[in-house]
Amino acid sequence: MSTETPMQSESENRASTTPGEADDADSEQSDAIVGTWEEIGRELLCARLERIREETVRDAFRQATSRISDGDELTEDDIDAMYRAIQEAKRATEMAAGTSPETAPFPDRWGFLNEDGREAYLEEVERRRGH
Repeated sequence: MSTETPMQSESENRASTTPGEADDADSEQSDAIVGTWEEIGRELLCARLERIREETVRDAFRQATSRISDGDELTEDDIDAMYRAIQEAKRATEMAAGTSPETAPFPDRWGFLNEDGREAYLEEVERRRGH
């Protein structure tokens, strides 16, 4: 059983590789971490959208339709529940839109104040539009 710590073995592995190999290994490790985080983000977004679809909106509107079909009037609580469900669905939709390359927001132009920056901004807008 080895008594090396992960930091020791990583340092030793880097010392035994050439600088280019170490950079490639770091890049691969970074790509793997980013890929893992993207997967986690996708799963969380999917779970939130499923919950909103399956529970939030359905339940709020089911309560209202049930009350109406029973011949009762909608209450203020019924209306509030429907509004809250719609707002939650809207927030989730905006989050989903923010993660979609097709609907990603344009960069803040104030981050590009000089002439080169303005040109970079226009190029980025065109790139995102796909032109």
